[in-house]
Order: sequence, then structure tokens, then C-alpha cells
Amino acid sequence: MSDLHLDMEALAELEDIMEDDFGTLLETYLEDAESKLKLISDALGAGDAEALRELAHSFKGASCNVGALPLSRLCEDVEQLARLDNIIDITPLLPGILSEYSQVKKILQEKI
Repeated sequence: MSDLHLDMEALAELEDIMEDDFGTLLETYLEDAESKLKLISDALGAGDAEALRELAHSFKGASCNVGALPLSRLCEDVEQLARLDNIIDITPLLPGILSEYSQVKKILQEKI
């Protein structure tokens, strides 16, 4: 199940590299993700394509770094649509991002 949401091999490599700081890294990612999701929602509500693009780009990279590849791909979709100033097509993606993040969060919290 977790393999659907996270690249467990990449996460294990990250744990080997980070050693004692691994838990802190995951906690930081989760805190940052919560903040970014709120800001993405706010930017979407405000119709701010540039803020959406920047936030999605940042969240995409952070998610990729912890092995949350499906979440990263969803953020990339938002980033591309925002680059085209296509706010209307971003709105239906938000529930999927929130759902995917919820799964990632559950798995990562078990690793902390």
C-alpha cells in the first residue's frame, strides 16, 4: 500500500544518508507541507497563478525529495497549469492533492 504513495527504496536511502536527522527532516517536510497546502488553497481562491506556480514548484521538489512521487506529479500538473494561467483547471486537482498528501503524511508519521 505504501509503495503506491512513496518510493520506499528512495526513502530508505534518504534515511541512510540522514541518519539521526531523518526524523527531523520528515517532521520539517510535514510542517512545510501543511503550510504550503494552505497557501496553495489561498492562492487558488485569490486566482493568483504566479503564487500557485511557485508554491506548487516548491512542494513538488520537497515531495520528490522524500519519495512522494505521485504527490510530486500532481504538484507538477498544478505548476504547469498555473504557468499557463489556467486556474480553472487547477481547482479540481486540489482534492486529489489533499488526499494523496493525507496518505503520504500517514506513512511518514509512522517513520518518525
